[in-house]
Amino acid sequence: MSLPQVPDAVPRADVLAFCTEIGLDIRRLQGLEIGLKGMYATFHATSGDGSPMSDGYEVATHRLFIPFGEEASGDHRPS
Repeated sequence: MSLPQVPDAVPRADVLAFCTEIGLDIRRLQGLEIGLKGMYATFHATSGDGSPMSDGYEVATHRLFIPFGEEASGDHRPS
């Protein structure tokens, strides 16, 4: 059995540029999971004034599914 060839590492700047290009707020982004049909983005939850929210133990998060698809093409950068 052989494994697919993968890079040893991905430059952080490339990942941050990708996130910015598709419109994700990298200041609040905690995690990104990419699959074949879409990706999950996990963000730090914030209150109305922008301060971090806590679940009582740590910073609360939102985990959102973002589907891939031709209908989603276009400019997604914030204006």
